[in-house]
Amino acid sequence: MSKLAGMAKNKNKPKATTAAVVEATEAVETKSGPALKGRDKKLSIYTTPEKKKALMLQKIEEDRPVNDIVNDAIDLYLKSVGGPQKS
Repeated sequence: MSKLAGMAKNKNKPKATTAAVVEATEAVETKSGPALKGRDKKLSIYTTPEKKKALMLQKIEEDRPVNDIVNDAIDLYLKSVGGPQKS
């Protein structure tokens, strides 16, 4: 029985969430290349619906995967605060 069928049977409604989950890594091949097993790690973040919408619009505008945009943003942040350098 699927999860939705089970919820319908139990008359449960899916819980609404105020945060949107953005997948920082994608398991599919991207324009920057495929995810490298063993090196790239999956990371989920919580953000506001407004930030998710802005990120999705930026993805379309730049014609780039969300993964690349988020990784670039993390790199810039770490560089600005003097965090660990890229390996």
